[in-house]
Amino acid sequence: MMLKKVKQVSFLVVIIVTIFLSGCSQEKDGNVVTAVSTQPTIQTATATIPTTAPTQTMQITMSPTPTASSTPTATATAAPTSTPSPLPDIPNTLEGLETWLSEQWQQQTDPELVQFSLTQAGGWMSQYLPHISHVPRDVGNVESYMFLVSDLDGNGTEEWIISLIICQSESKPWAPECQYDLLGNLWIINEDGLVYQAYQELNEDSHPPISIVLADFTGDNHDDLITFAEFGGIATTYRYYRIISGHFGGIENIIQSLHPQKTAHMMGASIYVRDETNDGISDLILHGGAYSSAGAGPQRRGSEIWSWNGNNVTLYERRDDPIYYFVHALYYANDAFSDYDFTMADSWYQRILYDQTLHSYSGEREYIISQQFAAFRLVLLYLHRRDGINDAQRWQSWLADNYPEQSLTQASSLLISEWELHEDLYLACETVTAFLQEEEAKLHENSETSEACSYTDTTTLCGPVYPLNSIDTYGVNPVLTVDDVCVVPTRP
Repeated sequence: MMLKKVKQVSFLVVIIVTIFLSGCSQEKDGNVVTAVSTQPTIQTATATIPTTAPTQTMQITMSPTPTASSTPTATATAAPTSTPSPLPDIPNTLEGLETWLSEQWQQQTDPELVQFSLTQAGGWMSQYLPHISHVPRDVGNVESYMFLVSDLDGNGTEEWIISLIICQSESKPWAPECQYDLLGNLWIINEDGLVYQAYQELNEDSHPPISIVLADFTGDNHDDLITFAEFGGIATTYRYYRIISGHFGGIENIIQSLHPQKTAHMMGASIYVRDETNDGISDLILHGGAYSSAGAGPQRRGSEIWSWNGNNVTLYERRDDPIYYFVHALYYANDAFSDYDFTMADSWYQRILYDQTLHSYSGEREYIISQQFAAFRLVLLYLHRRDGINDAQRWQSWLADNYPEQSLTQASSLLISEWELHEDLYLACETVTAFLQEEEAKLHENSETSEACSYTDTTTLCGPVYPLNSIDTYGVNPVLTVDDVCVVPTRP
């Protein structure tokens, strides 16, 4: 069995971990890096992050979620041509295993044989992980490891980095109950014995971290180790990353975060490694932040940059991806309007009307209502300026020309007339909101009309702001109701 020893990486690399999740939409803003799989059964997707092109790229492709006909068989090492005999007396308790591994390290036992014994005889490791859905597969010179040998502390001796599977069985009745071999721990063994473990206490959330890749995150010219673990359900899969380092002498996780396990984590995250902060030291970039379920509606992904500060790797900056959908442009314009940034709000509301690079997530009706909402807000914005009555009337005419029979068009006309009558925008908005509430009530009174409504329906009256009031079931996107249409911003 060939166990590869990973040597120090002295060049700047970009590690691209791309996750295929069924039903994902592929965004095309920014610079797109496409993962190319050398295995025909693996599907890949594009990941978007604003960046400059790397000087050298190594890719890791993650396998799709297993099904009855699709089971990943990635392993950390190749199968031996001739099967050796496993080492005898493999312990069946954690205490015994710690002592046994320390003894094997001191005796300089071939780590290949140690891994084979833990896999075949002890049941402490999986030769492959059929039920862990996103274990990185080998691509190029970068691999995922259940058993990795590397000198992390730079003292000239190599650590054994071992991902253990720990579940109840006849031989391990003391272990936590689990299904599909998903629970475990990551241990690091060296001349001092067990010097690091990912979890001090095991529970149902103790998923075994997998070693992914080595890079220098502290600037000391010694490799640090990124480990990966996955938690959550089908729609809410979080990926947790640690950086294990010997920079300060001992072996420790140098990520500093608010999470109890001190991890950099994000839902559906891919990782990139490069010097993003221009300090000559590699940074960890997480990109993702989206539910893997269509029920969450349109989602705006983003990136987190984790960088060395002299003591730890901490969160340096968050960045949103470029806006792709009409509704996200509408949310952004609404936020600017609420913050009294009328120049920004004006610009983004008009982009919703004229920018052909934006997309509709759920169908044409989403696009239509987003336009109506944006044009109404332009009427409101210019009335709020008090000297903008002519511009307000221009945008009301735009609504009348493009959507003559719609509720928001009628509401914009009512807004102007009420403002001209009282010169009180708050009072005018109260009248407009009451009108829109009555329009929505008409829909609920007509059950046939209500049942006919759908995201793609452009003819049936489905309510003044439908589908903006029901585009999301996970709380990811703001819910816009008729009460949110005519809202006068408060000066900060």
